Amino acid sequence: MIERLEQQLDDFDAGRRREALLALLAVESLSIYPTYLAFFNWVSGGPANGRHWLVDSNLDWGQDLIRLKRYLDRNGIRELALCYFGTAPVDYYGIPDSIAPTTSQVGNPPRFDGIVAVSVTPLQGVYVPPDDFAWLRDREPAARIGYSIHVYDFRKNKDSRPATK
Repeated sequence: MIERLEQQLDDFDAGRRREALLALLAVESLSIYPTYLAFFNWVSGGPANGRHWLVDSNLDWGQDLIRLKRYLDRNGIRELALCYFGTAPVDYYGIPDSIAPTTSQVGNPPRFDGIVAVSVTPLQGVYVPPDDFAWLRDREPAARIGYSIHVYDFRKNKDSRPATK
C-alpha cells in the first residue's frame, strides 16, 4: 500500500513538472513575438545572444529593414552607413544606401563621424573578412533593431544622438 502511494506521489510530481515545463516553453515561445526567426531559448542566452551561436539565415534575412526604417524616421536620421545581410534593395525601404566602413578604414582608435548599422552576420565576420567589423564587435550599440541589426552612433555632435530604444 505504501508503495502504491509513493508511486501515485511520484506520478503527481512528474505530472506537475511536465506541466510546468510546458508552461515555460509556451511563455518562452510567445515572448519572442513577432520576431520568431530570432528564437533562442533562455538556456542559450535568449534571442539577444543568438548571434553568438548562429548567424546567416539562421537569424538574419534582412527581416528588420522595415524596423530600421522606422527607427531612422523616429529619430530624424537621414544619413547612415549600412552593411546588412540580405538581397533586398534598401532604397525600396527608403533607407540611405551608404556602405559601412571597415576596421581598416576607420583606424585604431576608430575615427568616424556618423551612424553605422550592421547586420549581425557581417558583424560576426561571416561572409566578410573576419576583422571588417571588429571595431564594432565589443561596443554597446546605441540601438538593436529586432535581433538582427545593431546601430552605433559615432556622431561628434552629441546633441543630435538618437534615442536608444
